[in-house]
Amino acid sequence: MLRSSQGRRSLFLGQLSHFFPVFRFLAGLYRRCFLRGTCVVVVIGSLGKTTTAKIAAAITGDYRHSSGGNANFAVIYNLLKYRRKDHHAIMEVGIEKPGQMLPQARMIKPDIVIVTSIASEHILSFKSLEGIREEKAEMVRCLPDEGTAILNADDPHVMWMATQTKASIVTYGITNDADIKAENIENNFPEGTSFDVSVRGKAHKCQTRLLGTHMVYPALAAIALAEASGLDIPAACEELSRIAAVESRMQSVRLDSGAIIIRDDFKSTRESIWTALDTLMECPARRKIVIIGAASEITNDLRYTFHRELGERIAEVADQAYVINRKEIFRSIRQGASRLGMDASRLVRVEGNVLSVIPMLPEDLGEGDVILIKGRTNQRLARIGLALAGRSVKCVIPSCPSRNFFCDDCRWLESGPGKEELYEWR
Repeated sequence: MLRSSQGRRSLFLGQLSHFFPVFRFLAGLYRRCFLRGTCVVVVIGSLGKTTTAKIAAAITGDYRHSSGGNANFAVIYNLLKYRRKDHHAIMEVGIEKPGQMLPQARMIKPDIVIVTSIASEHILSFKSLEGIREEKAEMVRCLPDEGTAILNADDPHVMWMATQTKASIVTYGITNDADIKAENIENNFPEGTSFDVSVRGKAHKCQTRLLGTHMVYPALAAIALAEASGLDIPAACEELSRIAAVESRMQSVRLDSGAIIIRDDFKSTRESIWTALDTLMECPARRKIVIIGAASEITNDLRYTFHRELGERIAEVADQAYVINRKEIFRSIRQGASRLGMDASRLVRVEGNVLSVIPMLPEDLGEGDVILIKGRTNQRLARIGLALAGRSVKCVIPSCPSRNFFCDDCRWLESGPGKEELYEWR
């Protein structure tokens, strides 16, 4: 444990966790005493939290916000960053298992809560979507009567939370009636997505640098926050046009060859896989290539049917696909792809380290080619995109335990972890 910096850090945090209730109490005291005049906005949900929080911070002028961790000590640290003079404090809060949300909600005492979605992330811990929504609803239940809950009108599990609070409700959405509604959505790949937003019946035009219809939801949630906070909506839409995608969340990168990579390698729940493939299908391209790793939170009863359906979706969307996964899962994906007529040569399993996919890619990659990279966080498929973009990548570990930084900023990217770290991770 003490042979590496990672091990020493883990040991330190483990010892520090014994004092977590004390730190949480002190942070709550700080909130009640020093941030009484600050509007604390908490973003919760299964998907889209980080993007929503980033846009919300830009629109409200919260320059202290950062997209670091969203649980335990990270939440305490993020709360303590704010000062008495700050008008808004935008905080992202996540959970992994039952019993985590309520203590954080009591500490933060939110004025506004934005709920993005309820999806299958952490479903192995909660067993059902109802269990996930019940846990996340604790933050909404802690709203004061004069507070505001900003809810996704297109997600019935999110809208259920309107029954859990006496606070004001503001809704946003695309398909259902909502206070803040997007219409005339256009994919302007690779520049982003444009849409008209109706704010309580008044229309405004919005242009974003975000890819995909599903990325309209974070923009709508932030506009709903602007409306609830009495901010200027046209100014909020103008600010929205300047915000880039969060790293590894539908982030487009143009290579020197002219080919475009869509990096979506931070999460890989089944919902995020479908939306990434849907977005790729909408992108104009001469050739569409998918590099896909393992999915997360796939229950045993869904394992076979999900991967066969994944194969079918890949066959519909991609001209060429590379699968970084186990043999039995690849076989299920191949069965699904073959059902829709995809030739076996167009679906390839990648063995060894993730960088071994690079020599397999077409040699004539260039203008008009779009490559979607999608995988689970610990696989770190970001290394593929970084290598294609010209970064020197020497780290080839099959699974990374760190949850504290992206590959882009990792000190081991260009050298690989040392022997001590590799020994510890085995």
